[in-house]
Amino acid sequence: MPSFPFVFPWSNTSKKRKVTQYHFTAWPDHGTPDPLYLVLFHRHVISEIKSGHSGPLLVHCSAGIGRTGTYIALDALLEEGRTTGFLDIFKYLKKMRYSRMNMIQTANQYVCLHYTLLEAFTISKNS
Repeated sequence: MPSFPFVFPWSNTSKKRKVTQYHFTAWPDHGTPDPLYLVLFHRHVISEIKSGHSGPLLVHCSAGIGRTGTYIALDALLEEGRTTGFLDIFKYLKKMRYSRMNMIQTANQYVCLHYTLLEAFTISKNS
C-alpha cells in the first residue's frame, strides 16, 4: 500500500513537520471498494500511526464527502464498537452531517460501510 513521507519546514522556525500520505488506490471514482481491501488498508494506516507517527489523521478524496465520509465513519465506528460493543451507524452519519453536509454521499457507500464494519469485526473475532 503506497505511502509517501514528506518533511516540511515549520513557519519561520527551525522545526520541521513530517507528513505521511497514504494513497488507497483500490477505491473506484464511481463505486465502492472490496470491504476486505478497505479493512486491510485501514489496519495498515492505524498500525503505522501507532508505531511512532504523531498528530492527527487527515482524510480527503476529490470532493471530501463521499469516500472521505465513509472512511472517517469506518475509523470512528471501529473504535466505538471496540470500546462500547455497540454501533449506531445511522446516528453517527447524522452527527457527521451536522459538520459537513452529504458525508457518505451514496447509498452504495452507506452499504459499503456496513459490509466493511462487518468484515472488520468478523476478522477481529476470528483472529
